[in-house]
Amino acid sequence: MGPVGIIWPDMEAAAVGYLSGALADRDELYARGVWVTAQKESGRARQVTIRDDGGRLLGDVRATVRLGVNVWADNESDATALAALVTALLNAWPDGKPVLRARATRAYPVADAAGPLRHLTCELVVRGTAL
Repeated sequence: MGPVGIIWPDMEAAAVGYLSGALADRDELYARGVWVTAQKESGRARQVTIRDDGGRLLGDVRATVRLGVNVWADNESDATALAALVTALLNAWPDGKPVLRARATRAYPVADAAGPLRHLTCELVVRGTAL
């Protein structure tokens, strides 16, 4: 059982916000106009979806968060490049507020009728807030 009285951050929403801002600051053509959300939206060729797959409490004010990340783009080359950028941005996230550590995997291709898709996972260690 984890610590009592800890408020855990909504890391799905935090990841959407972080990646939305980080991608908006990029100059690469394949990173322009990327929609970042928790649920896939039809009609958007370039998008990143983030799903919180849970994680375990670490016995203090920290917890592990596992994210599943899907990356769609207009073509195979852009999907690969965008997924690599997303991986790098996630690995650069730790700021202590609340992300203490991030380890994103290399993305791999997944067959999808909606277009070129890459999937990766990311494990975060985050800090909660005591009541």
